[in-house]
Amino acid sequence: MEIRLELDKKGRFRQESDLTAHIAKNLHRLEPGLTLYQEKHHPWVARSDACADRASPTGVEFQLPYPKCSAPPRIDVLAVDDQGGLVVIECKLHSAMHTVAGQVAAYVAILREALQPTTKRIRAFIVCRTASRLLWYALREIPDIEFKVFRYEGTEELKELHSPLGRTQLRLSM
Repeated sequence: MEIRLELDKKGRFRQESDLTAHIAKNLHRLEPGLTLYQEKHHPWVARSDACADRASPTGVEFQLPYPKCSAPPRIDVLAVDDQGGLVVIECKLHSAMHTVAGQVAAYVAILREALQPTTKRIRAFIVCRTASRLLWYALREIPDIEFKVFRYEGTEELKELHSPLGRTQLRLSM
């Protein structure tokens, strides 16, 4: 099955679902050895969910094991690295704001809880066109999760970004 991507006149994705499909198909561009999650990796994740009948058996729009809810949260792309660790990938069509840090941290926490005590490691990647400065501050305050942020431009360019904050700290004057 071929996925047809909707691009605008500048070669940019029109919808977040197009970006998500592109990333799922090109995981190797984020990190060599990444593969799309399949139920065989952790079959108990999908089966432990109260809403498992609607769960995706693959890592695209992966429904989290979050019981007692009518609309459980979904991870855009769930991947597995070459060491067997999980990678939560959140795609944002435009700018990734500070709220994305909390969103992804919640996804990681739900997965960790569902996979205890077998969790190897769970990392998080954010793919966006731009990353706000507030996002970098938020990510810096979540030390338990290894985050990577990638910038995309059209379907060709995908580049890992590094925090513009460095090791400086925000100083507030009162």
